[in-house]
Amino acid sequence: MPEPVLVVHHVAVVDEDILGPGRRLVIWTAGCPFRCNGCIEEPLQSIDAGTPWAVEELLDRLHPYLEALGAVTFTGGEPLLHRRALFRFLRLARTRWALDTMLYTGHATRVFREAYRAFHPLVDLCVTGPFVESRHGDHLWRGSGNQELVSPSGRYGRAQLARWSRCPSAGLQLHFDPESCYAYGIPPPGLEDRLVAALGVQGVVAGGAGNGQAPARGRVKTVRNPVR
Repeated sequence: MPEPVLVVHHVAVVDEDILGPGRRLVIWTAGCPFRCNGCIEEPLQSIDAGTPWAVEELLDRLHPYLEALGAVTFTGGEPLLHRRALFRFLRLARTRWALDTMLYTGHATRVFREAYRAFHPLVDLCVTGPFVESRHGDHLWRGSGNQELVSPSGRYGRAQLARWSRCPSAGLQLHFDPESCYAYGIPPPGLEDRLVAALGVQGVVAGGAGNGQAPARGRVKTVRNPVR
């Protein structure tokens, strides 16, 4: 059987509480079977949007960040599309560092609990369920009201999960480079449009990932730098 690989689109260090508790490394995988309407990361639905990485090679590359931050979030795309590689990454990472781990999946809580039992000790916090555009709301770490926060490992108790479930979105973190403006996070309704309009006043043109659009002084994207 061939060695499993993680198909990674990008990796970034994300500020406190934007995509999970505290400051953490976030890994976006490519490929998703759910194809939710209104998906904030629609370009990542294609597995061709990412680069295959051997698990050990990726761990070695990310070692300094994982060691320093002690926290990692997997999102996408659908990380469980790469089930074998993701399991290997989390299991090996847990043996090296005392990581706080978070996972986004489009699978419902019941499906995750029944079909992905091996992951439970390795995942401290999980956002379950597909994004439902008609239920898009102002929620911490969740795009729509049907999505749930669960703690498969039991690291976080029901009271903490309930508090987080009542919190509003932490907003967006912006990162600027010479050509682009990158936005991280789960925006509540209207925030992304207001951001695009505000940046447009400064000459920053909104554009999608990989669409070849020539920006005026940059472009707003909901994707981040790929692993190099």
